[in-house]
Amino acid sequence: EYVADNWADVESHRDAGREQLVDHLKTRHQKARDAAAARGTSLHAYAEQLVAGEEVEAPEELVGHIESCAR
Repeated sequence: EYVADNWADVESHRDAGREQLVDHLKTRHQKARDAAAARGTSLHAYAEQLVAGEEVEAPEELVGHIESCAR
């Protein structure tokens, strides 16, 4: 499914050779998971600051999530 939905990403790694392309495809889900985990860790840190009554300056991509925590 990933290959079908992300052909441009696959094509960009194709010139590096078969082994590197296969490695990229095998580990892509881990990189996505790790990025999501890092976002979650940041979000929790901002939420803790809110609970402590501190002012929070967060990246734009997290503002909506942080506002939801504040409710």
